[in-house]
Amino acid sequence: MSENVTQKNEKYIKLTEDDKKNTMIALIVLGIMYICIYTIIRRIRIYKEKKSVEEALRQYDLDKKRYIETGITR
Repeated sequence: MSENVTQKNEKYIKLTEDDKKNTMIALIVLGIMYICIYTIIRRIRIYKEKKSVEEALRQYDLDKKRYIETGITR
């Protein structure tokens, strides 16, 4: 019976302190990378939205001026 227990224990990989340390470092690095990528994507999205709003306002002003001058809407 004790032989079965030792054989089962040999199947598992034993983690050393270095392995645990490397795993924690990898998780921290992945977390930092995720935060950086998320921030970059968010800023790009905000920039595109801001540009779209500026274009819509510019088009609105042009349409308003044209309507005042000609009385014709788009």
